[in-house]
Amino acid sequence: MKRNLELTGGLINAEAIMMRLAPKIGRLRAHHIVYEASEKVLKENKSFKEALLENETLRRFISERELEKLLDPAEYTGLSSRVD
Repeated sequence: MKRNLELTGGLINAEAIMMRLAPKIGRLRAHHIVYEASEKVLKENKSFKEALLENETLRRFISERELEKLLDPAEYTGLSSRVD
């Protein structure tokens, strides 16, 4: 499963990045930044993290350490670990 998640180079966590950034700069602007980085991943064969860190606005609001956590699929499981 981990190997399958890594096939996207981190793109699977695009929503997590956008949702973290949106309250700080607005949803539309956050979407644009994440979309632009996603395009770089696909066109320039970069990692999602690398493409995101190229954006100065994102770097002002999300540290590299926080970005690494947001890009970790294990950190974005919602309520899947909840036992009722």
